[in-house]
Amino acid sequence: MQRSMPPPPIVMYQINEREVTEPDQIFDTSDRLIIPWENPMPTRLKFNFVDEGVSAIAELFEHQAPKSCAAVLTILPQNDFAHHATYSGAEVAFILDRDIKVGKENATIKVLPGDLCFARFDGGVHYGFPDDFSELCWFYDRDTTPSMPDGPVAPNIIGKFVENFDEFTAVCRRMKREGVKRIEITVE
Repeated sequence: MQRSMPPPPIVMYQINEREVTEPDQIFDTSDRLIIPWENPMPTRLKFNFVDEGVSAIAELFEHQAPKSCAAVLTILPQNDFAHHATYSGAEVAFILDRDIKVGKENATIKVLPGDLCFARFDGGVHYGFPDDFSELCWFYDRDTTPSMPDGPVAPNIIGKFVENFDEFTAVCRRMKREGVKRIEITVE
């Protein structure tokens, strides 16, 4: 059964019984009470290297990349092999079992260790990739520029690893020598 994609979240606040949705409508004075209406806890994903028994937790940036986060959540859980990126430096990529068409949002080539990203590629555009595909990718060191064979690409930053990233990174580093590793991605 395929789940439908939820609409992007709308941030709403209540200020003394007045509803606002735009951040510039919110101001802070001592006689006003500002209460966020949405869940303040970010959605968390668990990335588990199955055979190694090593996992890490990432929190999604649902405000910065709402369409990408919502689309990724509709296709979880995922369980397949991740591979070390060939062209990018310290990057591991996990090709999703379905192609998700989401445009650019919160995209950059200036990634940092711990960034979790979503990327989609049209088939035939990059050398050696004839079919459309989508992937989750994460970066574990500073020597990284997300790239395909013909140069840098800007993935959508959708989250950040927040727990057990050091041990998780050690497995990622070993993938350069040891090859692909089975990973399971679930909503925590």
